[in-house]
Amino acid sequence: MCELKPQFGDVRTYRIVAQKELDEVFRGGHWEDFYKKYPQAGGVWTFSRPGYNSARNEAVLYVGHACGSLCGTGHLYFLAKRNDQWIVQNRLMLWIS
Repeated sequence: MCELKPQFGDVRTYRIVAQKELDEVFRGGHWEDFYKKYPQAGGVWTFSRPGYNSARNEAVLYVGHACGSLCGTGHLYFLAKRNDQWIVQNRLMLWIS
């Protein structure tokens, strides 16, 4: 488990929700329930833990976005560390709905 903390970007524009809470909202399997609970939401973003090369200067990360039963995308991001900053080198779309 890797704890994600609200310390990136404008914290007024997003909310971190525990998987357990999302599971409860989607228990009935309906996006309507999600939007009733989170009416200002633009959907759900999911992030994998990064996978690193042995030098730890390159990484791959999965990012998914879902906003309805036929609304969403999933991408792999290929990152490289340059001058102590992570830069997106490439992005590969894996799926779209």
